[in-house]
Amino acid sequence: MNEYQEEKELNIIKENIGPRELAQYLTAEYGNKAAIYKDGSFVVGQDVGNEINQDDRPLAVVTCPGIDNISHEFWTHGWTEINSETGCFRIIEETDGFEIGQEIDLSTCIEVCCNIGHVIDEVEELKRALKALI
Repeated sequence: MNEYQEEKELNIIKENIGPRELAQYLTAEYGNKAAIYKDGSFVVGQDVGNEINQDDRPLAVVTCPGIDNISHEFWTHGWTEINSETGCFRIIEETDGFEIGQEIDLSTCIEVCCNIGHVIDEVEELKRALKALI
């Protein structure tokens, strides 16, 4: 691959990976893969990266950590508390779209944090992982 092509592919990652893609990557089940394609689309699934036609294959593919392997502390600290009976997280601080006392799962906690946008370092980490495969 020439330098121009590599730079073009790195820019696709830079411009198309953000908080929404991070949430998709983190909330996927273990064994799923996340990929970015030449058109900038980001797809998560079990069959990602297995395209038969070379031209249809993604620029880079990473394995998702699996929602069950993610520590909840970072994603729930300060605005929820765990309900030990249900395993869900109870909202304890006003959060747009949720009522205090409402219970949500870890996937929703991650999506909320990503939507709020306090995940710059985590987004950059995902970008680095994808760029390393170019």
